[in-house]
Amino acid sequence: MLAVGSSALLLGKAPPPEDVTGASFLVGNWFTVMEYGRSGEDVTWVVLRAWPETATPQERATDTRFDPAAARIRRPDGRWVGVEGTRTLYFFSSEGLLVAPIAMRESDLTPIVEESFSSLAELEGYIARFAPPKP
Repeated sequence: MLAVGSSALLLGKAPPPEDVTGASFLVGNWFTVMEYGRSGEDVTWVVLRAWPETATPQERATDTRFDPAAARIRRPDGRWVGVEGTRTLYFFSSEGLLVAPIAMRESDLTPIVEESFSSLAELEGYIARFAPPKP
């Protein structure tokens, strides 16, 4: 049995390329950076990282939880995992790493940046709305 991605390659069709973009914003007392991949309007992955508002630019720049050049995250066990095409959200917060499957459009990310969430828990509640439906 072939995976859908593999059959596209066998038919000479490459999967659509992912664009990568991001934003930074405050959530309560947390400086938050969001980076995500998209194909058309579909969000293919999201990485959210949060630091205390008092974290210095140097502390944020030397963060090793996400490698944007390779589009991969470092799991708590130290292993690197690629994020491209996973349809997964990776949320690094004060509580650790939340990993959640998502079904999002790019417009679903706009409120994350434009609304003023008062806490990381409130942001997490918003994100939970985009879990894919259970079969």
